[in-house]
Amino acid sequence: MDESHRYRASAGVRAINELRPVLGLELTATPFVESSKGPVQFKNVIYDYPLAKAMADGFVKEPAVVTQKNFNPSQFTPPQLEQIKLEDGVRLHENTKVELETYARQTGQRVVKPFMLIIARDTTYASQPTAVDSVTAVL
Repeated sequence: MDESHRYRASAGVRAINELRPVLGLELTATPFVESSKGPVQFKNVIYDYPLAKAMADGFVKEPAVVTQKNFNPSQFTPPQLEQIKLEDGVRLHENTKVELETYARQTGQRVVKPFMLIIARDTTYASQPTAVDSVTAVL
């Protein structure tokens, strides 16, 4: 069962139990569920392979981080900072896409398409109309 932290709620557990599984093997990169008291760690973890270890072992690419020289974030409001970060990310994404396409053409390799991951604090924050709406239109 992949993304097992998603169905630890009562409805998910009931649905799984109705299947009467002999064995359940749960996979997740998030071995906890959120509660009113904060995250509750899974108690049945048999193997833990943290993201930092996977990155050190070369299985996961390190994300590219965009920085700006002489940038002072205190000059901007939080929504303005969100907009700047998104626009910088889109610029890096588009530049990477062009470089990968150029490399593929010059070497006869297949084109590898980059992707951009935008992480929100939580689903409530992600659903708010923010700078994401204006940047999405650029893509």
